[in-house]
Amino acid sequence: MSVSAVAKAAGVGRPTVYRRHQDAESLAAAVLLADLEVVAVRRIDEVPRQGPFLDQVLALVAPIYHYYAQHPPMSAALLRVAMFRSQGLDDPLTSQLSGFLEDIALRFVAAQQGGELRPSADAATFVGAFFAMYLSCTLLIVHRTVEDPDQVLAVLAGMLRQHLDGVRA
Repeated sequence: MSVSAVAKAAGVGRPTVYRRHQDAESLAAAVLLADLEVVAVRRIDEVPRQGPFLDQVLALVAPIYHYYAQHPPMSAALLRVAMFRSQGLDDPLTSQLSGFLEDIALRFVAAQQGGELRPSADAATFVGAFFAMYLSCTLLIVHRTVEDPDQVLAVLAGMLRQHLDGVRA
């Protein structure tokens, strides 16, 4: 969809759209963020906070991966904007991502308190590792290396399982 088409659909001129979004990629990222707010972020509280930690994490990620698989070009635009944007830390992308990762951290701490995870494990370190794995699996979808989001979710599950279990003999 072009910037002109978006402007026409919104009933505004192209300059109005460009005042808010410097290019079509930035606009696509904004649309995707708005969709993801509805698809995943607002549903965070719907994912039960009981049960195995890994199952909770995968339940949070599944709708996002399914959405990405339905919209690979827009998802690629979001990744490019996220990785190479010049905006500050108060933009909607950072806010949405921070809330998502904060929820993962809170679930991690709850799993520690419930005895599922080692009390000495650092939640921030886990969240950083999780995000790296999440992004690498997101690339599988965006590059269409793997078409089925459930297969990508299985790859992420394997990575997380190994991370949570550890690799030491």
